[in-house]
Amino acid sequence: MLAEVKKTIAANMLRSFPQSNRGQIGRELEFPLITKSKQPGESQRVIETLLAQGARPLYKDERLVGAQFELFSFCSEAGRSTIEWVSTPCADLHALKSQTLQALSTLNQALVVHDYQLLGLGIHPYETPGAKARTPKVHYQSLAKVLGHRWDWFTVICGDHVHIDTCQRELLSMTSALDMAIPFVVAQCANSPLKDQALCDIDSYREYYQFQHRLEPSRHGIVGEPITSMEQLIEPRFEEQFLLHHSKCSGTYSAVGVPFSDWVRHHVASSQEVWEAFQFHQHYTWNSVRARQEYGTIEVRAGCLPPEQYLWLYPAIITGLSTCHKEVTDLILSFLPDKSDRLQWYQDCLKGGARVKYHELHRQLEALAHQGLERRGLGEESMLVHPELNPAQQFRNAVLKSSFDSAILERIYDLNNVN
Repeated sequence: MLAEVKKTIAANMLRSFPQSNRGQIGRELEFPLITKSKQPGESQRVIETLLAQGARPLYKDERLVGAQFELFSFCSEAGRSTIEWVSTPCADLHALKSQTLQALSTLNQALVVHDYQLLGLGIHPYETPGAKARTPKVHYQSLAKVLGHRWDWFTVICGDHVHIDTCQRELLSMTSALDMAIPFVVAQCANSPLKDQALCDIDSYREYYQFQHRLEPSRHGIVGEPITSMEQLIEPRFEEQFLLHHSKCSGTYSAVGVPFSDWVRHHVASSQEVWEAFQFHQHYTWNSVRARQEYGTIEVRAGCLPPEQYLWLYPAIITGLSTCHKEVTDLILSFLPDKSDRLQWYQDCLKGGARVKYHELHRQLEALAHQGLERRGLGEESMLVHPELNPAQQFRNAVLKSSFDSAILERIYDLNNVN
């Protein structure tokens, strides 16, 4: 029975993706909100102000969770002091940049009402993980009961998630390439050298903490090896704990806490119910790269919220690498043929000790990202920059040169002059 279920879900997954790649890009940015007196802001107040400015309300479980504009939306996140911007699909990076700037201008009008500011860091420096920091969404409260401190970490982290269009033919090869390239992406874009509201020596503590405290080995971070079949893509989901079951009839969430395969074996359900349960289950696995059948995209979620001056770097790298994904896979495997070495590369890049050790591999991946953007023929390669130090390292130097608070001030977004 289980083998048939896996076969059906694999087929459903593949059918969810289009026959041809549209080449579109989407993005989700999670911004930490702070007051000028260095206190956490409240996203719900911002959302209510956006509604007063003409946005349409978004509800989930009969609770206000966001504000919808024509081209984009703003939503509350796991943490009360984080506000998320969600784009609509864009034809290219230039269109994504234009939509981002329009969204930030719109958001700024609401922020000034509350004297809030946006901060360019991947961890909120003035928020403490825990019940007080949680957004009171019903399913978030249910997840907090199941995951405990693991869920509380989501209340302080702020990410940059890029969605890249794919198609049935390229789904596996593109997912594999982007997954294996995540160490390089982190090395370029890490921006969360904070632990317990203080400076630490890990460049992406946002990802490092989640990886160290993950519920199961496959639930967070990278796979680190080529994915060659749909069955291989979905197999880890069956061994991971099914955290919550969502009943569409009653709208309720109930804790499960057994591997998804066990739930399938012991739960009487139609194939459609199992497929819906699988999709809900998969949403609460947090790999650095994951196939999103709801949108027909690959979501790359390893990025920290960037500082203002590097706002376009992460989507540019992802778009460039995805365009030449087969060359990316071949290059990485030629340098690091053993999976254990690729996983060690990931750990080294999270910590920040990869620049010298992997210099030549990173140099060639930079070149491939540039080539990929050139191949698209849209002039997007102008958005690629190659700073000597990544944002986390620059922040660490700023703290050591002056003070923590001074470095924080340098990371406030100037929403009147973003370009």
